[in-house]
Amino acid sequence: MSVGYVVLDDLGHGRTLIRIISGSRAGAELVVVRRALRGLRRLEEILGEEVEWTDPDGVAEQLLVSLLNQQQRYEWDALRTFWVDTEFGKVRLGRLYDITFRPTRSEEPFRLCVVPDDHHSLPVADIWTNLLLVLRGDPERFFRVANWQRGPGKWHAGPVPLDERDWLSLRCRH
Repeated sequence: MSVGYVVLDDLGHGRTLIRIISGSRAGAELVVVRRALRGLRRLEEILGEEVEWTDPDGVAEQLLVSLLNQQQRYEWDALRTFWVDTEFGKVRLGRLYDITFRPTRSEEPFRLCVVPDDHHSLPVADIWTNLLLVLRGDPERFFRVANWQRGPGKWHAGPVPLDERDWLSLRCRH
């Protein structure tokens, strides 16, 4: 069995922080020096196991693609965006801070901004996987927390207006 790891951070000066994700030392974090230094053992020697590098972006991409239907996969491959149908309308994922929402009860689309907590530490595909799963499992929650904008108007904090009463009050204000 080989040990897998992911790169957590480039520390500069040829040093990289990694987390071991498989094998007997899973969960341990180490600083690895890129070039061989006299007297410093290789990672395989320290762990006593073969080391296999894992690409977190590649793993995240594989997971996302595995959750998409054929049309969404085609869109993702061609455009790096894809549409998700919800009971409230269609949502296009794939552009951070610029998610398009086409509600079923309105001709004018919304721009949305919603990201998972600590999204800066995630591979981009994991962000879309997270939002896709929320849209599938609890779309009301997604629209409750999303910031939104109509046309060139100002940005508003969630919730996104979704029902008839929300649409009527929006029409009265504009």
